[in-house]
Amino acid sequence: VTFHLPTGWKIAIGLEEFKLPNSYWAPNYDIFVDAPALLGKFKQFQFDVAGVPHIVTITGETDFDQQKFVETVKRIVTYETQQLFNDIPYSKYVFMFNIYPGERGGGGLEHLNSTTIGLAGEKLKVDPTSGANVTAHEFFHLWNVKRIRPKVLGPFDYTKDVRTTALWFCEGVTCYYADLTCLRTGIWSVEKFWQNQAKQIAQHQEAYDRLQTSVEMASWKIWETGYGSAGVSFYTKGQILALLLDLQIREVTDNRRSLDDVIRFLNCWFAKYDEGYEERDLLRAVNSITNSDFSQFFDRYVSGTVEIPYADFLQHAGLKLHLESKKVPDIGRLVIMGPKNRVFNVEKGSPVDEVGIKRGDYLLSIDGQTVSSREDIARVVNSKEEGQSVAIEILRGDNKLNFVVPVRLKDKVNCRIDQVARPTEKQQRIYQGLIAGTTD
Repeated sequence: VTFHLPTGWKIAIGLEEFKLPNSYWAPNYDIFVDAPALLGKFKQFQFDVAGVPHIVTITGETDFDQQKFVETVKRIVTYETQQLFNDIPYSKYVFMFNIYPGERGGGGLEHLNSTTIGLAGEKLKVDPTSGANVTAHEFFHLWNVKRIRPKVLGPFDYTKDVRTTALWFCEGVTCYYADLTCLRTGIWSVEKFWQNQAKQIAQHQEAYDRLQTSVEMASWKIWETGYGSAGVSFYTKGQILALLLDLQIREVTDNRRSLDDVIRFLNCWFAKYDEGYEERDLLRAVNSITNSDFSQFFDRYVSGTVEIPYADFLQHAGLKLHLESKKVPDIGRLVIMGPKNRVFNVEKGSPVDEVGIKRGDYLLSIDGQTVSSREDIARVVNSKEEGQSVAIEILRGDNKLNFVVPVRLKDKVNCRIDQVARPTEKQQRIYQGLIAGTTD
C-alpha cells in the first residue's frame, strides 16, 4: 500500500517499508488488515532497545511531561523484551497514543507490531506514568494473543464467529503480567500491586454467576454477553487464576519454576513456529514445566465453577486474605465508553435494564448532573438509600429520553491482601521470587 500525504503530514504504521516513499507491504491479508495507520500531524518520539526502533506517537492533548511518559514506555519495553521473554520478534514497533481531554481514556487494542491506546489527559498531567498499565498490557499482547495464540486466532476464518475458551489466558494472564511489569520496573509499588490483586478478587466475588459460569464459558460466550457484562469476567478471573497458578507452580517446584517459565515455553514451542495452540495445550505446558499434574486446578477453576480457596494459594507466599461485604446502593452495572458516554453494556435484570436503558444509548446526565466518568455515576448512586431513585437522561437517535431508576441494595465486597507476621523461609523465597521475577 502506498500513501500520498498532504504537505507536512507524517505516517506511523507497523508494516515493513516497501520500495517507494510512504509504501509498505504485508506478507498476507491477516497482517495487512491488522496494521493500523496513523496519518496527519502528530508528536513522534523514538527509542531503541537492543538496536530495534520503537516509535511513540502522541495525538490530542499534549500538556503533560512527555519525556517522562516516553521513558516509562521504554522501561516497559526493556523489561518485557530483555528480562521476561528475552525476545524481540519484530523489526520495529509503533505505539499510537491518543490523549483525550478530561479524566477518561479509551483503552487499547493490540496489533502484531503496534498498538493503539487512548489515555486521559488530566491523569497524565498529574502522573505521566498513569498510562503504564494499559501500555504494558497491550505490549505484552504482541506475544500473548498475537503470537502465542489459540489456533482460531490466526489465520482467521472471516466467514464466521471466531470463538475460543482460552480468552481467560489471552486476556487474564496479560492483565497479570501488565501488573507484574509495572511492579518489576518500579513504576508501581509493592503495595499497589497487591491492592490491585485484591481488587480483582473483590470484583470476581461480586459476579452473580461465579458459581454457575466457568471462565472458559465466559470466554466462549463473549459474542453474546459483550465486554463489560456483570457476570464472570475472563479478564478478572483470568488474572486471579494467573496469580494462583504462579503461586502454585512456585510451591510445587520449591520456587524453581514460575508462570514466567510457562509463557516462555509457549513462546518457544508455538510462537516461534507460528503455530496456534489447542486449549488443552495450556495444561500440558504447565505440566511440562512443573513435572506435576495440574489437571485438578484446571478442572476446578478453569473448566469448573468451584469456589476458589484463595487462602490455600496465597499462603504459599506467606500472604493472607481479608474479605468482607456490606450492603450498598446500586442501580446495576452501566458501562459507558468514549467522550460521549455511549452505553456499552447494561446489566441484565438490573434496575437500569428494567426501565429500558439499552446498549447504544448515550448518557447525558444523572440527577441533572453531567457525567465525565464512571465515578460520577457511583457518586450519585452512593448518596441514595434503598427505595429512592435516580433520574437518568439519555439520547437515543435524535430523541432525548428520561428514566426514573429505582435504587436497590447489593453486596459490595472489600478485599485486602497482607503478609503474615512470621513467614517461613520457603514462603519468603516464593514471595520475593514473584515480586522480582526470579526463581531459585
